[in-house]
Order: sequence, then structure tokens, then C-alpha cells
Amino acid sequence: MPGRFGQTSGRRALAGTWWGGLLLVLICLAVYLPAMWNMPPVDRDESRFAQASRQMAESGDWVIPKVGERPRLNKPPLIYWVQARTAQALSGGDVRRDAIWMYRVPSLVSAVLVVLLTWRLGCSMFAPNAAWAGAALVAICPLMAWEARQARADMLMIAFTTAAVWLLWETLRRPSVARAAALWIAVGFGVLAKGPAPPLIIGMTLLVWCVLRGSLAPLRATRPLLGVAIVGVTVMPWVLLVAQRVGFENYLGIIHTETLGRSVEGAEGHWGPPGYHLVLTVVMFFPGSLWLVGSIVRGVRVGLRWEPSAGGVVARVRGALRTLRVGRPAECFLLCVLVPSWIVFEAIGTKLPHYVMPLYPALALLAARAAMSRSAWLLRWRARPTVVALVRAWCIAGVLVGATGGLVGVLAASAGAWWAWGVVGASVAGVLAFLIDAHGQISRRDYSRVLTHAAGLGAASLVMIGVTLAHAPQLWVVDRLVKAAGRHGARDTRPLAFVELHEDSSRFLTRGRVVWLNEHDTRGFLRENPDALIVMPAPMAARWRGFRTLDEVSGFNYPKGAAGTWRLGEFPP
Repeated sequence: MPGRFGQTSGRRALAGTWWGGLLLVLICLAVYLPAMWNMPPVDRDESRFAQASRQMAESGDWVIPKVGERPRLNKPPLIYWVQARTAQALSGGDVRRDAIWMYRVPSLVSAVLVVLLTWRLGCSMFAPNAAWAGAALVAICPLMAWEARQARADMLMIAFTTAAVWLLWETLRRPSVARAAALWIAVGFGVLAKGPAPPLIIGMTLLVWCVLRGSLAPLRATRPLLGVAIVGVTVMPWVLLVAQRVGFENYLGIIHTETLGRSVEGAEGHWGPPGYHLVLTVVMFFPGSLWLVGSIVRGVRVGLRWEPSAGGVVARVRGALRTLRVGRPAECFLLCVLVPSWIVFEAIGTKLPHYVMPLYPALALLAARAAMSRSAWLLRWRARPTVVALVRAWCIAGVLVGATGGLVGVLAASAGAWWAWGVVGASVAGVLAFLIDAHGQISRRDYSRVLTHAAGLGAASLVMIGVTLAHAPQLWVVDRLVKAAGRHGARDTRPLAFVELHEDSSRFLTRGRVVWLNEHDTRGFLRENPDALIVMPAPMAARWRGFRTLDEVSGFNYPKGAAGTWRLGEFPP
């Protein structure tokens, strides 16, 4: 059933052996580990997830995650359970000795699993070198590199979704109750990690596959009733426990807001027009986005078949849709994973770049397979002036990725990290070398070599960004303010309040001791806590009589996209 290419047996090729898997793991660690340990908690989601997991471990309440006294029920609990247990294990059982990197470990492990699962899925579809290349494209794309070091639910959900896609493919190839059960277990845990995305992707894939097959046999092979039972047993116990604590009506309202509410309009200002994900993917999926168009064109051409019909354009389209069937199964299956769910993500109101990440493995395998194809029609397609122009425009994505490494290096070097100037020089040299080389390769229409060299530039840039990111203090305003407050006694008994600067990393860094105030609340707080340390924006502090500045921090508050200066001070008696 799987369509293969190349002359090398999967067992004999290095890319298909455990050595290939080990090399993928080493690439992942090289790209993901820098900044994993010393980068401060990121606002806002990472800090919320980490703080809720910490409070769960400290309180022993494994049902209701909380940040402060506020329940955090907009996400399922699996990530909190995993992060809390990981922090307990890595801190020797004493969560008071935890650190943000401990809460990032589950995402790191999940990211490596996504890459390995992509590789194994590819090995069951194509020759090992295409499978390995597809997994490598997933490993080194910028969005993956960022999410792998974020203490959030996304990577855990993507790991279960990728496992479910692989198991669905295996179930369709060789139906069995055991494979079907494993598929639905993966879907159930994906739901428990982050809601409805896994069943949406599996359901859309299965629906389109059945339509193209013209049969319900694929659906029956997956044992849907067994699936409903397994997903229900996985998810419902926690749902019932939560509903008992907060009330069924209240919890149903939260679920409605997080599903239908996000679909209709942008939640928390995260809105984007249709095409949002497609445009961002050019950079976020670099360098695999070079074959973003070619992979779909080739996938449709070889993965689908239809009967030509006579008549006008409309008649021919109707005839093609009526006779549309599965061509080469591997490419067709990947299209069924990718296209319907991508359309759904483009259609919903709330959009964030990482929403389409569960579809990256399918896109990467299609891209790698297309890049290695030597079909005559594809070679002619590459030579079209429009394609050449698009490839040249795509090089801008490479410049952006490489330049980001240089920019972060400048920020680190300006703060006294003299070695970061080496990162700046390497970034500039890498971008120039890539552009010069790409010009020659594009002239020869050798896009596979362009992709290989762009992969080197992208991976090196991500490593350099990771190495320098934690040393760019302009980006870590809250971390610097909390450290300054610690030097003046806030770690012990002195109360600490942040006025107007309400970012969740301050809660994590102070273990929940910080108080958030608006300007009009500050006087009342000071009457009750005359020895408190206060953080204010510099213009506000200048207006307050008696405010004595102890420290001043300037930088960029990235959650709000605004630069500014903040003062730490007190009001002496």
C-alpha cells in the first residue's frame, strides 16, 4: 500500500535505522536545549501554566488548577499533572526548590517524540531518506524550536495527535482491534492535553478518506464505538469531578467559550483573516516552506485520481469531483490530514501561529517527498518564471530567520556579553553565504540543494538565538525587576506590588507573593503595607511625591509590544 521511491531498502538505509533516529534526537537537543535552563519565564501563557502546575503540586489539589485563587479551567488538566509531577521529581520532592526549566521538560520530551513519530510515519510511507528529511524539517522549523522550550500544553497535545495520525494510517493499512484501541487512546489523551484539536484532525481525515474511497469500510476499521468509549473513559472522570466542584452549568459555559466562542470571534484579541496561517508558515515552517506549494501540487497530482470529462470549466470541475478517488495512498492520506483541518483553522475566528502545528508533520513529509522527486513534470514546473520568483521571495524568510539570530546577539552584546558579537558576525556571514549560494542554485533550478543549505542556516540560527536569548536583558523586564526587589528584601518579608505592569511571570518568579495594583489602588495598599516595595512606570513614579527610587529598569515589554522604563522604589516614613 505505501508508495516508495529510491533504490535503497528501508532496513539497509541509515536514515531508516536507529542511527537515523539517534541523529534526529541529537539535532533536536542541539536546537532545543539552548535557553531551556536559563531563559526567564515567558509571558503570558507559559508563566500561567507553570504557576498553575506549581500550585497543584504544592496544594495537592489535582482536580482544579489555579493561578492564585482563580481556577484555570480553560484548558484540560493533563499538562498540569505532567508538569507538576516532573517538577516534583526534578526538585527532589520539594517544589520550593523548583525552577522554570523543570516545567519545560515535558514540552522538550514531547517535541522530540513528535519528530521521531513523524520519522516512523514517513518510513511506513516512503523511502527512509524522505522520511528522515521530513522529520528533520519538523525538528528545525522556528515554531517547533520555540514551542519545545515553552512550559505549555501545545507540544504534549501535538505529540498525541502525531501518534494518533500514525496509528490511523497503520489501522487503515492493517486493521486490528489493538491498533484501533491505541488510536483512540492517543486521541483521548490528546483531548486531555488540550481539548478538541486531536479528534477534529482525526475525524476530518477519516471523513475525507472515506469519501475518496467511496466506502465506510475505513470508518468501520477504526471501531468508532470503541473510540467513543475509550475517549469517554479517558476524559469524563475529570470532567465530572470538575463539574461537581464548580457546577455543571458553569463548566459547560467555560467549554462553550473555549470551543464555539473561539471559533466565532477572536479570543483575547487573537484574531486573524483567512490565510493568516498560510502566510506565517513561510517563516514559521522555514526551510520546509520552500516546498509549501510544490508539495501540495505533487500531492494532488499523484495522491488523487479522477476521470476527465467534456464540457466547460464548471462541467469538468463537477465531473472531477464526482469521480475523485484515492491515487497513491501515502500522499492522499497526508493530504487528508493536512488540507481539511487547515481550512478549518483558517476559518475559525481565534488564530495563533501554533494552532496549525499538529499539521506540520504531514506538511513536512509531503515537502520532503516532493523535494526528492525527479519527475519530469515537476522539473518543468520548477523552471516556470512564477516558481522561480516565489523561491527568490522565499529567501526573505531565510534572511529573517538568520537576522533574528543577529538581532538577539546585538541585544546580548549591548548588555555586556562580549562573546555575542561572534554570534552577530556568524549570523551576518551565514545570511550572506546563503543568499550568494541560493542565487546560483536557483539559477540552476536546484531547489533541493537550496533547501539543504537553508536547513543549515536555519538550524545554526536557532542554536545562536537560543544561546544568546537569555543574555538579552532588554527582553526580560519583569525578571530584572523581581531580582532587583529581591536585593532589597522582597524575598523575605517585604511586600511587593507591581503597578500597571501586570505580567504573569512576576507571579511565578515571586511564587505568587506579588500584588498587582492600578494607580488608584496604590494609596490604600501603602496604608496597609507601609514598608512595601513598589514597581511603577517611570512617568508615574515621577508624579508621586515621596517615592524614593531604589532601582530602574529599561527594556521592551514584549506582551504589550511597548518599550519603557520602570522604577522600583519605596515610600520611606
